[in-house]
Amino acid sequence: MGPQAGTDHAFSAVDEGLLHRDDERKRGDFSGDDQRLIFQSTRDGIGCDQIYSMKIDGSDVKMLSNGKGRTTCSYFYPDNKKILYSSTFMASAECPPRPDYSKGYVWALFDYDIFTAKPDGSDTKRLTSNGVYTAEATISQDGKKIVFTSMRDGDLDIYTVDADGKNVKKLTNTLG
Repeated sequence: MGPQAGTDHAFSAVDEGLLHRDDERKRGDFSGDDQRLIFQSTRDGIGCDQIYSMKIDGSDVKMLSNGKGRTTCSYFYPDNKKILYSSTFMASAECPPRPDYSKGYVWALFDYDIFTAKPDGSDTKRLTSNGVYTAEATISQDGKKIVFTSMRDGDLDIYTVDADGKNVKKLTNTLG
């Protein structure tokens, strides 16, 4: 079994020479069998980050998300039968406005929801429907649980949910 989502085996694809230097986001992760990478990137004339996969040698690049909205935080399930990512496309097909970086880096809290799909991007299923920021999802090593961050209760908190989207449990309760 290969490196798991959320471990220190994640990589910066630019540092590995696999993505363009002008890509804004370069975060990626390995498939469970170490044969593919999944990553977010702004490319191909699409103005927002989308989810892509490629073989570990950099060939066979495929867009897995639908090209609408902005996407983030993508992983293969450990068994490689599904992928997990967050997207804003249900809130709007358009790219959300860019945050103001004039005072440093900002992670904008857009109306993301969490989705699963087959590894080729087909059969997209929405796991959350909160109308607020719900992203930064990671799948457990056994593929049964997802941990994510959300504003669903009015403040940024951490939650878990079963891999099918059921049984949401709030883990944090402090402000901020």
